[in-house]
Amino acid sequence: MKNHFESKKIGVWGFGRVGKSVVTHLFSTGCQLTVLDTRTLSPEEKQFLANKNISLVTLQELPQFLADNDFVVPSPGIDLRPHTAYKHKWLSELDLFARSWHKPYIAITGTVGKTTVTHLLGQLLQKSGKRVTVGGNIGIAMLDLLSQHDSVDLAVLEVSSFQLELTMHFAPDLALWTNFHENHLDRHNTLQEYFDAKAAIMRHQHRGQHALVPLELAGKLFPGEVVEKYRSHPGLTNRHFFSITPPTPEQLAAIPDEATLFFIRDEQIFMSTPHRDATQSTLHKEHSIAQLTPELLEITFAQNWLAICAMLALQNISCTELTAWAPSLNVPAHRLEKVATIAGVDFYNDSKATTPQSTLAAVNKLSQRPVILFLGGLSKGIDRTNLVKLLPPQVKMVYCFGKEAPMLSALCATYGIPCKTYATLDDSFYAAAKGARAGDQLLFSPAGSSFDLFANYEARGICFKQLVQNYQKNAK
Repeated sequence: MKNHFESKKIGVWGFGRVGKSVVTHLFSTGCQLTVLDTRTLSPEEKQFLANKNISLVTLQELPQFLADNDFVVPSPGIDLRPHTAYKHKWLSELDLFARSWHKPYIAITGTVGKTTVTHLLGQLLQKSGKRVTVGGNIGIAMLDLLSQHDSVDLAVLEVSSFQLELTMHFAPDLALWTNFHENHLDRHNTLQEYFDAKAAIMRHQHRGQHALVPLELAGKLFPGEVVEKYRSHPGLTNRHFFSITPPTPEQLAAIPDEATLFFIRDEQIFMSTPHRDATQSTLHKEHSIAQLTPELLEITFAQNWLAICAMLALQNISCTELTAWAPSLNVPAHRLEKVATIAGVDFYNDSKATTPQSTLAAVNKLSQRPVILFLGGLSKGIDRTNLVKLLPPQVKMVYCFGKEAPMLSALCATYGIPCKTYATLDDSFYAAAKGARAGDQLLFSPAGSSFDLFANYEARGICFKQLVQNYQKNAK
C-alpha cells in the first residue's frame, strides 16, 4: 500500500463517516491528503485535520481539487456524473479495503433486505464459532474494520450500488445479491446502469470464490453462451442460485449444470446439488436444510432466511440450530419494529423501507388485520404507481406526508384508496393516531428516502418512535 500511494496527492471528497475512515487509513501511507466538504466542520473535526496537517477546501475550490489530486476518494453519496472527465482518478473505498484485508470476506448487496441479512448472518456466523466483524455500508465504516484484521476470522460487509460502481479490484470470497428492483434512478442514469453497478459485486471474483444470486436474474447475468462456457469448464462453476419457489425446467436450463440451487417448498428450505450419473449426465439431488418455523418468520421474511441459510450452507455450516438460536437474534432498528401497543392499536416503525418492495413486504406481513399506512419521502426517480396499485384491501387508510405527499395522494385517489395529506410527519401521525381503532395497525413504512424532511432513515425512524412514546404518555 505504502509504495503505491507514497508521495501521491489524494483528495477525500466528503468528511462524514466514510471520509473520516479514508483519512485515518491513508494518513500512514505517505501520501498528501486534502479534504473537501460542503458543510462547516465542527471544531473537533477541524482540529483532527490540523493535527495531521491535512488541508481543508470548500466546494468553490472543486475544479482545482479535482485537477490537482492524483486520486480522489469520493463518499458514496456524491453524484459523480457531472465530473466524468476525472473518472480515471476515482478511487473506491472498496478497493482500498481489498488491498489491505488479507482474510476471507463476505459481501452482500441488493435493493432490499441486505441490511437485515448482513446483520443476521454476522450473528449466526458468530454462533457457529467464527470470529466475525460486520460493517461497510452499515455500522462500522469499511476501512475502520481494518483495525480488527488480526483478531477476527472474516468480515461480513454490506455494500451499496454507489460503492460498487467504482470498484476495480473488490472480489469477495462469497458474494450475495439479495434481489433487484427499480431504485436510485435519480443517481444511476438507467435501470441497466443500476443493474451493472450491483453486478460489480462479482465482476472481479476469481476461481475458488463464490456468488449467490436470485434465480430470476440467471438469464440476464448468464446468457446462453455464458452457460455453455460454464458447462465446458467445470472449474468455473462457482455461481449459485436461490428462488422463493421451486425452479421450473426453463429456469434450470438457464443456469450451469454444476450450480447449486436453493429454494423454498412447504415452509422448508431445500438445497439442490448436482451429481453425475453412470452416463455422466448431470442430475440434482435435493435435501432440506432448514425449517421456516414461526419463531424464524417472526424475526424476518422467508426470502431473507432463504438467502441466509444458503450462505451458511455454502460455508458448510449447518442450519439445524436456527430455531434454538432465534430468541437471541435481533434485527436492525427501523425494520418492521414494533414500538408499542396503545389502546389496542399496534404501532410499527419501518422507516428503513425506502423502496416500494420493502413497504409491500411489510404490509403483506401485517395483512391479517387492518393497516393504517404512512407513505412519504422521496421516490428516488422511480414510479410508485405500482406500490399504491398493489396495496391489499386490508390497508384501510393511507396518510401521505412530506414533499411528494400530493403525488402519493393523487395515486391513492386514482385507485380508490382512502387517504389524507399532510406536510409533516408530526401532523400525519397525530391525525392517524386519533382515527385509529382497537385492532388497527399503524405502519410507518414510507417507501421513499428520508431526505425531504430528515437527514437519514434512522433520524426519521427515531422521530416516529418519539411521536409514539409521547402519544403513549398522553394516553395514560
